[in-house]
Amino acid sequence: MLKIRGIVPLVVLALIAGCGWSDAAETIRDLRTLPQDARAYLSPASEAQPAATAEDQERLDARYNEQFLSPWRQTQPRHGVDEVDRSFKRYRKAPGYAENGRPHAPEWIDELRALARFETYPNAGYAGMTIRPADVRVLPTKKPRFGGLNGYPFDLFQQTALPVNTPVYVVHATRDKDWLLVETAWFVGWIPAEDVARMSEAGIRAWERGPYVTILRDGVPVYGAADGMFLFHAPLGAMFPLAKARDDGWEVLVTVANEKREAVTRLAFVASGPVARKPLPLTPRNIAGQINELIREPYGWGGLNGSRDCSATLRDLFAPFGIWLPRNSSEQARQGGGVINLKRLRPEVRKEQILSRGIPFLTLLWEPGHIMLYVGSVQDEILVFHNFWSVKARDRKGRVQQKVIVGQAAITTLHPGEELEGETVRTSNRLHALWAMTMMVPPAP
Repeated sequence: MLKIRGIVPLVVLALIAGCGWSDAAETIRDLRTLPQDARAYLSPASEAQPAATAEDQERLDARYNEQFLSPWRQTQPRHGVDEVDRSFKRYRKAPGYAENGRPHAPEWIDELRALARFETYPNAGYAGMTIRPADVRVLPTKKPRFGGLNGYPFDLFQQTALPVNTPVYVVHATRDKDWLLVETAWFVGWIPAEDVARMSEAGIRAWERGPYVTILRDGVPVYGAADGMFLFHAPLGAMFPLAKARDDGWEVLVTVANEKREAVTRLAFVASGPVARKPLPLTPRNIAGQINELIREPYGWGGLNGSRDCSATLRDLFAPFGIWLPRNSSEQARQGGGVINLKRLRPEVRKEQILSRGIPFLTLLWEPGHIMLYVGSVQDEILVFHNFWSVKARDRKGRVQQKVIVGQAAITTLHPGEELEGETVRTSNRLHALWAMTMMVPPAP
């Protein structure tokens, strides 16, 4: 059993006498009682032990880099026009609600579809690079689509978010040239044309050569190496070709745009500290350090407002280690060194499987629509790191009686908000919903 350093052991799921209903403005008990410091759950015997050999991690990192840069070597779209058009047809039937609570009109979707001019698809076909953070949209519009009057923050037109300097393949442009349909290593979707610059072959080769550095903290400022001019903030998980290591930091290559929106490769500088050569050694201690950079970060459905949802949190967490994770939680659950099917097991057997076979900091736990990282156990209770929106207490008819907004990345049990339960209401125990356990690296022989 894992012991938490420096705190009195907690019975994390014991009901507090007289608890009953909590004030919805309060946070859940797990966030008050469990240390929100991933280092507290490290095992001294294994925290510095590499989870993969140097050769294996280099191989994983090479695969990551190849995947990340792969859109530049496309010669045709991976998605046909019928597949892209399917979203327009789907949302014309169910256009949902706008930000003002009023329903969208189906005719609005027709206007967007006419703007897409699919009769010319594909009308682009070139390599591009994001020159600023970009939201990838299901349809070519910044307007949200909520499923109901209380749908926030789940804008179903938000596909994902791309950091600055993400490779894309530009497939198609709208009639007014304001939106571009792009394919990335993760997704296909629409982004504003102003967020993309056209790459040259020389620029592509400069990025492909490597080696690379990786960013270990959100919001790291990047400056011009010659003039010191601020260029942009780089997020955790970003990577850049390394030009030269300096005593005070790193010179790297970045891509900016000229007045014609053509990509220009520029020498830039990032200060030492939250930057390392890629890949970062895959040890529990280093993973815990990256978790601490993400913990308490706000929840953002599909990357809205520069934040992350559950799958983006784990994708970016493992990016510095050169471990590739897809964008979608169900696809993430099929990655790694091995998948254990939990779907047909009784809850107590699932728990035993996780406690006996799960590797803390290196095991994903997946239920449909949500993914978490197993970090260990306390008092035989499974603990996970994940980013989630809320906890709901429902009555026997499934109606929501209380909702507590969490809205952040946190370390919790598999039953966050259990203290909200009463005689007639229950909260979701994620142990009962788990379908799979995924090992991030192959188990040791």
